[in-house]
Amino acid sequence: MPGVPIIPSTYALPSRMARIVLTTVGSYGDLHPYIALGLGLLSRGHTVAIATSESYQAKVVAEGLQFSPVRPNLDDFGPFAEVARRVYDPAKGAQYMVRELLLPSLANSFDDLHAAVRDADLLVTHTLSYAGHLLGHNLPIPWVSTVLSPMVFMSGYDPPPLPAAPWLQSLYRLNPSFYRLVFSGLKAWARGWSAPVRRFCKERGLPEPTQDPLFEGQFSPRMTLAMFSPLLAYAQPDWPSNTHLTGFPLYDMDEVQVQTISALDAFIDGGEPPIVFTLGSSAIYDAGDFYRQAVHIAHRLGRRAVLLTGKFEENQRLPLLAPTIHVADYVPHSYVFPRAAAVVHQGGIGTLGQAMHAGRPMLVVPFSHDQPDNAQRVERMGIGKRIPRAKFSVSSAEAALRELLEDGRYAVNATEIARRLREEDGVAAACDRLESVLG
Repeated sequence: MPGVPIIPSTYALPSRMARIVLTTVGSYGDLHPYIALGLGLLSRGHTVAIATSESYQAKVVAEGLQFSPVRPNLDDFGPFAEVARRVYDPAKGAQYMVRELLLPSLANSFDDLHAAVRDADLLVTHTLSYAGHLLGHNLPIPWVSTVLSPMVFMSGYDPPPLPAAPWLQSLYRLNPSFYRLVFSGLKAWARGWSAPVRRFCKERGLPEPTQDPLFEGQFSPRMTLAMFSPLLAYAQPDWPSNTHLTGFPLYDMDEVQVQTISALDAFIDGGEPPIVFTLGSSAIYDAGDFYRQAVHIAHRLGRRAVLLTGKFEENQRLPLLAPTIHVADYVPHSYVFPRAAAVVHQGGIGTLGQAMHAGRPMLVVPFSHDQPDNAQRVERMGIGKRIPRAKFSVSSAEAALRELLEDGRYAVNATEIARRLREEDGVAAACDRLESVLG
């Protein structure tokens, strides 16, 4: 897309201390990396604003960062359980998220973010920030795109499993040309999804995108930051040029009652390390019988367990619990994962990063989107196993966890991965790259 300014071009190279706007869309897993990055930039003297759903304002402001609301507001989508059920549908979830949740608000998102960046020196965007991509292509300030998980690159050399076509995993070792054809077909099929973007550009007098806004158009020609560890995925020949791996920018703080922490500490200190079961911050609303199964799995293994259920009441309707089961709505993963015997989780990139840093074997139960790809990478590293959500049962999970807990190789590998991750500093590396753009 040609870079045609849509606001007066009075831009001059900023000083080292700059105003930087980070915009993101989604759940806590999509917010936390940018809070981590924002705090890193703030510590270097920059002014940082996070532009996202108004639902996150209190959390962002509490960290000392500026906040700019960008529609849509997550609370406008209706009951979270119904939204999550549709978002995590393997066949139609991506289409629902893009066409029914995000793009109908494109004009509002664009106007909100345009106002937020009016006096900014740098714009940093998330994969789903379609308004941010349009502004990045047209504003006279530097723009850096970011990617949180390897699947977004859709590399023919390192092909991700596609939730709607899991059978493609069996063809994993075919020539990259085969996957380029597959992904080209997928993009052609989904081209209609981005019609509202092209229509919006015509209405606003913006140049029509020369690349598909949902795929190649999300990447800045100046720089893309791959904000995950090279241990999870290393750069491929077909990634966008000028892409830089940074490592995970980790953050998972939240308000937790003192009594919640005290009760957890007392439970963990009262016996052998437990198995921790969690579904992150969004899949908890589509948990089904996951937590009830977790209780039975722990009993059959004869192990203690911690269940992080979120505040969704349906997840807390559990059978009569033995003293070996502890339930909490939320505890920072960085606090509880390192004290676990193993971690069972959904494979979201934020949860996965924390589990890798904790150095504990893991069982990944992927629902959709990037989670099946993340789970596959866990198996490749030898630090865990995976069971697709549709195949997760008490018996399948019991067998997988028994192997993870009894085969010492998983613990050894997980410990080594954690050691190597401690040598990375995802926040510092990302800040360095952004400052290089600022000059």
